[in-house]
Amino acid sequence: MKCTNQKGQASLFVLAFTGVILVCSIFLYQSGRITSEKMQLQNAADAAAFSASTLEARSLNFCAYTNRAMVANEVGIGQLIGLLSLVDEVKTVGSNFEDFVAAIETILNAIPIVGNAIALAIDPFLAPIEAIGIVLNDTGAAMEKVLAKVASPLIRVLSVVNEAYSYSQMGYHGATIFMVTTTLFKTIEDNVPGTDPFPITEIFDQNRSGAHLSDLGILAMAGHIPSFWKGYTTIHKTGKNGTNSGMRRMAATIRETRDIFSSGAAAEDEPCSKKFTPYTRDWHVCLDLKIDFDIDVELASVDFWLEFKTGVDSQGTSELRFKEDNYLWSAVDTSIFVVDISAGYWVTDPIKDFGGSIDIGLDVPTGGGGYQAAGNAILTVSDMTEGLRKNDPIPGSYGYRLKEKNWLSWEQASFKMEENIIDTYSGLAPYRGMGSTKPESSNYKLPFVSPYYLVGVVRNVTDVHKSGPKFSGNLNILKKEPKITEIGAIAKSEVYYSRPTDLSYFLRQDNKTERPNVFGPFWQARLSKTSDLDRFLAMAIQHETIWLANHDSGEVPGLQELKKDLEALSTDLNKLLKSF
Repeated sequence: MKCTNQKGQASLFVLAFTGVILVCSIFLYQSGRITSEKMQLQNAADAAAFSASTLEARSLNFCAYTNRAMVANEVGIGQLIGLLSLVDEVKTVGSNFEDFVAAIETILNAIPIVGNAIALAIDPFLAPIEAIGIVLNDTGAAMEKVLAKVASPLIRVLSVVNEAYSYSQMGYHGATIFMVTTTLFKTIEDNVPGTDPFPITEIFDQNRSGAHLSDLGILAMAGHIPSFWKGYTTIHKTGKNGTNSGMRRMAATIRETRDIFSSGAAAEDEPCSKKFTPYTRDWHVCLDLKIDFDIDVELASVDFWLEFKTGVDSQGTSELRFKEDNYLWSAVDTSIFVVDISAGYWVTDPIKDFGGSIDIGLDVPTGGGGYQAAGNAILTVSDMTEGLRKNDPIPGSYGYRLKEKNWLSWEQASFKMEENIIDTYSGLAPYRGMGSTKPESSNYKLPFVSPYYLVGVVRNVTDVHKSGPKFSGNLNILKKEPKITEIGAIAKSEVYYSRPTDLSYFLRQDNKTERPNVFGPFWQARLSKTSDLDRFLAMAIQHETIWLANHDSGEVPGLQELKKDLEALSTDLNKLLKSF
């Protein structure tokens, strides 16, 4: 008899494979959960590393802004000293005019009869000179008195402000270390569910629930702090224990930042070439008379000219000088009386043009002024000798004011500068700048040395299983490898300098790529690729495993023993960290 009821035949296969499906589902759930935890740990490590470098980049940008403010204040001090030097020169020129007239009158009065006659003849010329001298002397003295009273306390204020900027850099940089440390823990807590806040005293507790810094993360954090404080960047200061090379960098930046008034960059090479040069302290009082006429003789034409130029030409500048382990501001202004007579002719002939000229010049020093803002050391006349013209360590010292003609008044300006001292200046304040490490190089010995930051995060496997379903027996995936008690992740970040080039506002005038420096606020943070060394350290320190296959180590004599020694060393290091 044939059976027609075949219902329930598939149930046998379902019942037979139910156990297999259940076991596969358990393993699938566990592998997915491990993968999910691994992704969460990696996200936490990336976020923590990027946050740490972002805070450090902000610290460097703060230092850049304060450094720029310090440079601006120093330029302001140079302007004040230059203004004092200028009015001192005006006063000195007036005094010299008076002395010149008095000397002429004394000499002429000593000559009987003839002297009196000459004095009467030239009195119409001497009287205006004496009157101008009196006006210049009185005006310069009054202005110098007022400016000195204003400049002295103002220079002191600017010096104190720069010192405050200096201390604020140190304070902000030190506070960044604390902020980075707390941000690391907070970022890990926020990115890994199940991680509870914990006090800093439990940083070495590797058995607590949730994610936490690994042994590698703790070592990297501790090793990074010294390099961040003094390494990639450092504090530069003057003095016997200071980094004079770094201070020269600050001094050079200040010199390049000076405006036209304090640098003398727009001064003319030819005296009396202009009666007024805007924005500078150069001044000219000139008289320029020129006679030019032509004579036509049949086929030829003759052009004659006669030019008489006279007047007072003044040029000056401010300079930041170095003496006795410190920097100080000085300023000089020099003036000369110019007499220049030139005459010549030019013949235009069908066969050949020819001509000739003669030039007679006389330059007489009329005076020089000088001031300096000094603290522990002052500039003397011996520091302003003629050797400065060619041998000064600062290129273009005093804005190339030491020219052959203006040099005539340099000696008097040097004496005046030695006499006129503003003693409220404290010198260049310490500042944070690039360290001795080449800023463009990334070949550092350790992956956590600044500007890099390495983060290692782990979570106990037992902690992962506690948060999910519990299974009896050896159904956990990681039970087969008893050494694997944690899952972990590493991330690496760095601070870097990048001046924008997509906007013309940020471009350098010379169109060159700017090296990393702590004068431009263009520091940023980014994640960086982990190297083989980073991953090797992660395996060795986080997981106590030397990444070297047994079959590979067995083929090289002695390599197997070296692997065992390294693993033992890694185990001892982890035990040492866990003992805290």
